[in-house]
Amino acid sequence: MARFHNIEHQVVVETLTHANGLAVERVRRFDHTTALPTYERWSGWAFRIMLGGTRYVEHDAQVYTLAPSSILWQSPLDHPVRLRALPGTSADHLVVRWSDRGWRRWLSMQPGFAQRHETLMMRRPVVALGVAPPQVLLVIRDLLALNEALRPSAYAMQQHAALLLHLLGGLHFDRHPHAAPPEQRRRVEAAQAYLARDLSQPPSLIELASALNVSPRQLQRDFVTCTGLTPRRYLNIMRLSEANALLSETNLPIATIAARLGYVSQTHFSTAFRQVYQCSPRQLRAAMHGQVGEEADE
Repeated sequence: MARFHNIEHQVVVETLTHANGLAVERVRRFDHTTALPTYERWSGWAFRIMLGGTRYVEHDAQVYTLAPSSILWQSPLDHPVRLRALPGTSADHLVVRWSDRGWRRWLSMQPGFAQRHETLMMRRPVVALGVAPPQVLLVIRDLLALNEALRPSAYAMQQHAALLLHLLGGLHFDRHPHAAPPEQRRRVEAAQAYLARDLSQPPSLIELASALNVSPRQLQRDFVTCTGLTPRRYLNIMRLSEANALLSETNLPIATIAARLGYVSQTHFSTAFRQVYQCSPRQLRAAMHGQVGEEADE
């Protein structure tokens, strides 16, 4: 699945905006082998929005699976978190983080968010997992497109960042996910690795379950318990996040990308893409290249 065959394990951090106790950063990791776990200390309030790849965050005996389009919301944490990667894949995520003062200022402007999560925020530390709605992904796409411009407008960047913050204020995190037994989690991680090896011709649920010596129904339950997603839904978002990257980073024809990722037709691919990103593949590519007025894909 990884596209960066000639790049060693590395991390690239781009600051999109940084002002008034707020920083918005894009963090990309390029991994090609089974990298050793790394540790990070998260000292401020933040939302971490996965755009591509899969990461595992371990904290306080709990493991959180960050698949594409997932959002991890966290408070300042006393102990470092342990990070692992899905072997052989790259990862891309956006970090929106605040200073203590900046966080309090944002909460005062988002009273609904504070009210919805009052109980959760009282049970410090806060580590909660949710799903990014299409509107959030669309604003992030536009923010990244602006950042790629030859002369990005600081005002436009600030406006898009403000819209992103407003949308984040409308999110709802119910509770911490249930802890999964280690054997169950290892089985799901092995299944994710199988699926990521070849997104164009992935194994069926029956083949996947057979390879892991469990029943398809059990594997389905394991996946939902550990990730909140069915295997089919996980495969779909992995394919679409890879398509997102290929559209942004290559000049491959859209039909070629659709075929490479196993879609039966360009129309099928475009429909699935629009459901997640609220735009067509052609519109995303046009935005990333600073073009406007593009026609639909079909």
